[in-house]
Amino acid sequence: MKFKKVEISNFRSIEHLEIDFKENPRILVGLNEGGKTNILHALRLLSSDFSPQKNDVRQPFRGIVEKSYILFTFEFNEQEKKEIYNKVKNNILMDDFSEKIIKIKNKEFNLLDICNIQKEVFYKVDVKENNKKVICGDFYNIGDFIFDFKKPKINTQFSFQNKDGNPIDITNFKLINYEKYKNNIPPEYLENAEIKDLEELILSKIS
Repeated sequence: MKFKKVEISNFRSIEHLEIDFKENPRILVGLNEGGKTNILHALRLLSSDFSPQKNDVRQPFRGIVEKSYILFTFEFNEQEKKEIYNKVKNNILMDDFSEKIIKIKNKEFNLLDICNIQKEVFYKVDVKENNKKVICGDFYNIGDFIFDFKKPKINTQFSFQNKDGNPIDITNFKLINYEKYKNNIPPEYLENAEIKDLEELILSKIS
């Protein structure tokens, strides 16, 4: 992944600032007391060794700061997208991965399409809430599964044989195309899956 840019909002003396890292800058230049040190403090929060503090939230002269965050943006190259696709594919039980599985605004996408859409990933440091998390794009919030996807229930143990006679342990999969396997897997071992489960699966292969 390549570090693309950072957005800093209401952090220490910084009200709002975006810095583009596409050209790999290495020198930070500015006037004294211009906020250079605070930029560096914001950047170091990318490391797990540092956490935001309560006094990192900018204190305005008037009003209350509702949001205080640092948002790091990373972008993938084509090889990284392929690697993510192959890792995710190993955790989805379905026959044909060329099939469209998600519908977004009247457009349908298969798993490879989705991984190609995922050009960027974001690492958000919420200063007010004192937490950090990796997030994907907004399209997971507006999409729906085309098929009836399910996932194994927690602490489920169940295996079956596929058409080639090989054993399939459903606990090895995060998502299952139930329409294809409803004759193989009793429904009591499964629960409904949501788009957020696919997002979490993709994030687990990125993080």
